[in-house]
Amino acid sequence: MVATDQHDEYSRSIKDHCPNAVQVVDRFHLMLVFENAVNDARKRLYKMLQQPDVSKLAKSKYKYVFLKADSRRTPEEKSHMQQVMKDNESFYRLDLIKERMLSFFD
Repeated sequence: MVATDQHDEYSRSIKDHCPNAVQVVDRFHLMLVFENAVNDARKRLYKMLQQPDVSKLAKSKYKYVFLKADSRRTPEEKSHMQQVMKDNESFYRLDLIKERMLSFFD
């Protein structure tokens, strides 16, 4: 088994030099792709928001609060996210998906 990022050159090299190896994407790079997808979803939801009070709570300056595991959020960040999720079910679902993905690797 060989853990790599998703770079094509690594795949080619592994196929050439270790044809029987099973390739897996390492956790760091897999989570990087996942975090990008979560952030893209946050941006799409933000653009669709009709509620101005929720809109200001979901701005890009809060990107890292959205991506952070709930267990690592400060009390202020938790309060912020609770407000966002209380007012918008889509953000609530996005956070649930993120938390489940994070717990998958724990």
